[in-house]
Amino acid sequence: MMIVTNLSVTSAPLRVRRGWHPGWLFRGGARGAWFDPSDRATLFQDSAGLVPVAGDGAPVGLIRDKSGNGHHAAQPTAAARPIYRTAGGVAWLEFNGINRFLVTPTITPEADKAQVFVGVRKLGDGPQGKRPG
Repeated sequence: MMIVTNLSVTSAPLRVRRGWHPGWLFRGGARGAWFDPSDRATLFQDSAGLVPVAGDGAPVGLIRDKSGNGHHAAQPTAAARPIYRTAGGVAWLEFNGINRFLVTPTITPEADKAQVFVGVRKLGDGPQGKRPG
């Protein structure tokens, strides 16, 4: 399991337009979080945010929230931290689906709803990634 490029969570209404930026979700004080594994300046190997992620294969103990809301995701237990991966200019966090995870503080207290937005971009029509016959 992996998170590729960006993950943003918010309660803000969304109007899609050309040149859109994830930070716009949080204008006007909207609650939520924006995590961007491609921005290594937001990634740390420890949950205190003292040791920056240096490169591929490093554990991630903290990823800082880029929304400005301070909902940083952390993992104090070393064995439960996801792994930072990068290849071909793409970066992501690798989770094992069993016991590697990050935890955020409560983003919307007393709410029973959540919205998750994921962006996907088609890079071409070539055969890469197609399943055989």
